[in-house]
This record gives sequence, structure tokens and C-alpha cells, in this order.
Amino acid sequence: MMLGWIGSVGIMLALTATWCAQNAPSQEAPTPVLTVHVVDEAGNPVPNATVGLHGLYQLSGRKARVRVSEPSWQKTDADGKVAFLPHSEESHRELGELCKEWLLLVSAPNYLPVNEVVSTAEVKGKTHTVRLKRGRPMDIVVLNETGKPLPEPLQLSLFELREDDVLVFEYMEMQYKFPQGGDNELMKPEIYSQFGLESLGEGRYRCSLPEDYDRPLIAIVHHPGFLRGFHTRIEPEAVRQGRTEIRLPRPATLIIDADVSRAPQDAYQRFTLQIRAFAEGGDYVPFVYTLLVKQIEGQQTITLDDLSPNSYGIELEGEPKELGFDEETQRYKTAAERFSKSARCKNLLPDTPQRIQLAYTPPDLSQYRGDKQFTITATMPDGKPAANQPYKLKVRDDSRRELTVLEGTLDSEGRTTLTQLRERVFYYLYVANRSEVAGTLYLGDDSRPQPTHFQVPPSVGDPAPNVLLRAVEGNATKQLSDYKGKWVYLDFWATWCGPCRGALEKLKAELPTLKESYKDSLVIITVSIDDLPDPVKPYMEKLGLWEQCEHFWAGQGGWQSPGARAFGIYSVPTALVINPDGIIVWRGHPMLLNLTTILGQGR
Repeated sequence: MMLGWIGSVGIMLALTATWCAQNAPSQEAPTPVLTVHVVDEAGNPVPNATVGLHGLYQLSGRKARVRVSEPSWQKTDADGKVAFLPHSEESHRELGELCKEWLLLVSAPNYLPVNEVVSTAEVKGKTHTVRLKRGRPMDIVVLNETGKPLPEPLQLSLFELREDDVLVFEYMEMQYKFPQGGDNELMKPEIYSQFGLESLGEGRYRCSLPEDYDRPLIAIVHHPGFLRGFHTRIEPEAVRQGRTEIRLPRPATLIIDADVSRAPQDAYQRFTLQIRAFAEGGDYVPFVYTLLVKQIEGQQTITLDDLSPNSYGIELEGEPKELGFDEETQRYKTAAERFSKSARCKNLLPDTPQRIQLAYTPPDLSQYRGDKQFTITATMPDGKPAANQPYKLKVRDDSRRELTVLEGTLDSEGRTTLTQLRERVFYYLYVANRSEVAGTLYLGDDSRPQPTHFQVPPSVGDPAPNVLLRAVEGNATKQLSDYKGKWVYLDFWATWCGPCRGALEKLKAELPTLKESYKDSLVIITVSIDDLPDPVKPYMEKLGLWEQCEHFWAGQGGWQSPGARAFGIYSVPTALVINPDGIIVWRGHPMLLNLTTILGQGR
């Protein structure tokens, strides 16, 4: 599921665009991009309200979030006002200038939260007034593990729990601290509460909820040095009663040994260690939030002794240096493959420290080579032999690097004998310099017969195969050629595929505009590769897409179904755009597609 998509994309943008100097020379104070005036229903100022301002812009058909001010979150003064100054970092400032809308978030003790999207054309450079309303109070008592109230105020956050989403990401700000004097901490998250909390002393807090609110809530404690990574669900019954107690556990200790001393310094720009908390369990929506990001150099040990007993994900990532843009592949060349080694810490408990070790390891091809050989033939998308075409046989190691173990050229009949293979290793075959995999090899498993013939998947510039599409309900069928003369958007997906949900939600958001702009000249088709068609309709009905476009089933066999094999589908979601002449003009992950742009170029 795409949980808190706008917020999570904002986090990713912040991580990738922030390697800049912090000490700009002093100059005259810039003009605020926006001044927010927070008042109550009578027009009186509301001091100490928490206000967040973020720019919204279109990214692959969805709204992404970016910083337009520095800082992005502030408190109102005694007059209920706060001024957001333009961001000093150039890439943020330039991206922020493209934003036509801003997301404005406001929370204050004893008032209902505000989540408002405003047009930059209407409010930029002006003062925008936000009028808060009061709701019904709810009291929260926070106790330690012995049942005693906490004497000191706590960094506590409270969020609405929707059916398929938690709003944590919209209220998370990444605070950067760049390496200076040996301090290698890059990022600390600050989690702001959606519902404003008033501290009443001795572990007592009060928030304001809508009068008719009777759904569950999620409470998060992120208080570095005391307890972080803690989350708990507040049940609807407690919400209706207007009072609940939260008992905090004793903290646990996680020790991480990170070692990147063996990494070639001229190949990687930086290594970072990310630690994430997993909020899961019960019947509420799982989500993940980042606790810490640190830059790693050489060998380091990181000890966190303030973690909640919980599950955590730890990931060591190496970002390779870029070597320029490759016009032929339309991709950036890098000095190495991106490195990513992860570990999962489950059931972290007090008094039982856990130790995790993550290290950079050089690529080792020997573990993927053996004494087996296998003869294959390959054909191009039109069915002709892949005569004299280059091929590469690759593996993906435990660090998610794609490594080439064998390469060569097929003969005049599209045949070759692959050598030095090892049983029970997944090999990926690429032919004719195509970016799409032509197939996989896995030897030594009698339950998985290994095909000897491989077909290069149709891609941009190839005619789309005329597959038979079976309706999800009944036995009606259509051929893809029935749609010739129209633009066709084809989305291969499955009900068991988590990332497919986000792509379908993106499609749902875009459909009204697409239908209005292109009417009958565009056909939207989803093709399920589920083993059976039965779960497709209930899934699409719940998503609100059932009657919005055409839905088909690829046929029996899942990955080996006729529809999936014809298009060479080896991962989902995979989308294609086919022009009125039946030629594929785009192929890839649907979240990366701006369909309006593709259609506009083809007119």
C-alpha cells in the first residue's frame, strides 16, 4: 500500500537534495513566501500553534511534497502569526518555485487540526488567515512501566487512523546535521502531532477531537534519549469515552556494527545507515517511519539504548558516484552498482541487547559460477531468431547489486551454450541490449522445468503482441487488436502485489482528467496475473475502479499465463502505452509514467 505517499516522497526528496553548505553569508532578511495568521472562531490570535508549510507539485501524476521554506515547521508568536522565509538551498528553492499549491498543516492545543491546500497564486507573499475550531476534549494519561505518571512533558504525537492510511509522514520533518568535527549524524526526524496536545502535568494531556469522531487513533512517542520507536493504538471505545491510558515500556538497546572499510573510495559518494521503526500488529494499517540516518565511514559502532521494544529495519546503503549521462540508454552511468545491505531486528526486549552487523562486501562472482552448462535459443519480439545479438547473464546478489557473470554473442540462429553455471542460482538473461529481462534460469530443481527458448519482451518501438484478453467476469474475450486506432494504456498487476495498489490509486486519481481530455480516443485496461480471476472484482470495487475502466485476466499460469508471457512480464506492476498504430511507445513502472505527457507528444 502507498501509505502517506505525499509525505514519504517529501522525505525522499529531502534526502536526495540536501548536500549543501549551511552557513550562508549574512544579508538583508528575505521577504516571507507566506505569513500565516492563526486565530480562533472569535478572531482572537492563537499563540504557540504548530504550523507546517510544504510545496505540492506533480510527480508522475501524483502530488509530491517539497520544502519551500526554512524551517518547514514553526510556532506562532503571541499575535498568532508565523512567517515562512524562502529556503536558502538552491535546489529546494528552484523546485519550490514550480509549486502551484501549498499544503498547510496547523495544530494547536484545544483546537481541531487544519489540513488545507492553498493556491500559491492567491496567497504567495501575503498573510493567510487560518481560523481554528474547538471540538470535544479527550484526556490521555501516560504512565511508565510501573504505572506511575511521567513527571516531565513528553514528545507525544497523536494521529487519525484511517481505513487505509496513517498521516504520520505528513507531520514528519527531517532535521539535517552535516558532518563537522567528526559528528557524522545526517538526519533526525521530528514528529509533530496532528492533534494538538496540551500538557496538564503529571503525565496528563488533552487533545480536541471532532464531535462525531469514533475511529481509532495512533499515538507515537519519539523522544530521543528517553524512548523512541514507540507506537500504540487507541481503541474506538476509549475515544468515545474521552479518556485513555498509555503505559510506556522500559527502553531496549540495539547495537549496530557498520563497516564500509572495504568499499572503493573512488566508486561511492557516501554510505549511510538508516534505522526505521515498524508499526505493525493488530488490525491496523502497518507503516514505517525513519528514526535516524547516519553517514558511515570506515568502521563504526552505533548504540541506541532508548528504543521501544519493537521491530526495526536497518539498512546500509552505498550511493555510487555518477559518471555522466548515457545518451544511448538515457540513464546516468555510475562508477559502481548501488549497494544495499539490510537486516531486521525483531522482538527487541529490555535487558536483552541485540547486535546487528552490516558490512560492505566486494562483489564475488565465484559463488554464482559452477561446472554446469545449458544451451538456449532466443528470438526477438517479432518471433525471428535473435541472430548475432549480444547477451548478458546477470545475478542479483544479497546486496541488491546486479552483476554480470557471463556475456557473449548469440549465433546466426540465436543460439548459445551458457557455461560455468551453478545449480539453484537465479540467473537473468538480457538480449540485444534491451533493458527488459528476456527470462530467468534456475537449474537443479525438478519441480521447476527450465525452458530452453527465450523471447525478448516487446518494448518501445515494437508492435504490441495481439494477445487474447479474458474478461474478469464470464467467458467473454477480446483481442488487443480490437483497440487498434486508439491509444491503449495497459497495466499488468496482481491483487497480492503491494506496490500495484499505489499504481492503481495513481490511475484512479488521473482518470477523470484523462477521460475529459481524451474521451474515446484512449482505452484504459488493467490485466491481472492472479492465478484465478475471482479476487479481481472485489479488489477493484473496494478501490473504486471497477466501473472506471476495462479489466481483464491474463489467463491461467500467473507469470506463465499467455498474456504475461507475450509481453514478457517478470515483475508487477508493469505498464505499457500503445499508440493507435499498435506500436509500444512507453514501458516501465506505472508510478514513473506521466501519461498526459506521452499522449500529448503523440498527437
